[in-house]
Amino acid sequence: MEIKHLAHASYRVSDMDQSIEFYTEGLGLKEIFRIYAEELMEINLRMNHLNSRQERMLLEKMEEHRQETAIVYLEITGHEFIELFAGSKDLEFCRPDQRQNGLLHLALEVDDIKKAREEMIKKGIRVTSEINYGPDNTWQFWLEDPDGNEIELMEYTQDSMQMNGGSGNKQMAAGASGV
Repeated sequence: MEIKHLAHASYRVSDMDQSIEFYTEGLGLKEIFRIYAEELMEINLRMNHLNSRQERMLLEKMEEHRQETAIVYLEITGHEFIELFAGSKDLEFCRPDQRQNGLLHLALEVDDIKKAREEMIKKGIRVTSEINYGPDNTWQFWLEDPDGNEIELMEYTQDSMQMNGGSGNKQMAAGASGV
């Protein structure tokens, strides 16, 4: 396995508009795409990230919030990004485990997602997910460091929103059959 880049640092923010202004106008980063609440909910349901109680609660609130921004990607360089997640102030149907603001996880780009997962398991590293096709059209899986901090290992695809400026949000279902 080769780690190619720090793909992104992911933050939960208390005020999405204020954070976007800070990173774009203050630091000069470029916003490249957004994922809206309805898209994120569809993905979570498809990937079975919700139990039935959570599912009912979130689906009830989804209708009134479906057009709200859930995730914003800001480009640092061609392969490195900051990923902003709306906090509970902005997105009232966040799961309880998504309500704390601050650093959520680091994502590392790898050259071969299957090989990376196999290697982590062989090394006895706590791998916490299967390989999934993410909301940004990347292959990804999750692990934890010894303190429980989440790390995402990911592999870009030809449809990755990071690589094409966010076009292709609706390609998620079509691309989800690979790896």
